[in-house]
Amino acid sequence: MTSSLPEFLVIIPDFANVSPETRAEARPIHLREVQPLVDAKVVVKGGALLSPISQPGEAPAVNGSVMIVQIENADAVRQRLENDVYHKKAIWDLDKAQIILIKCGFRTPL
Repeated sequence: MTSSLPEFLVIIPDFANVSPETRAEARPIHLREVQPLVDAKVVVKGGALLSPISQPGEAPAVNGSVMIVQIENADAVRQRLENDVYHKKAIWDLDKAQIILIKCGFRTPL
């Protein structure tokens, strides 16, 4: 069943000075708070934006987040982002967030 709500690709960079420890401390709260949105199929997919790996064996650094959201409009997306712990803890740089209206052409079940 497909939703009649518009879909948005949301790309949110982290502030450049965010330490991995600060992000790691907020992550469990972020995941707990986003889970009801996942259950309600508002957040369809989401995850971390990673930096390129420059050395063999090196773990990529997290430098932001990306998600696909089904919600009424871009203002509703921004409101959700502003209520997220990653914003409240000054991890996400919402001034640089991209909220892009998309039309999904296909879906692959996981």
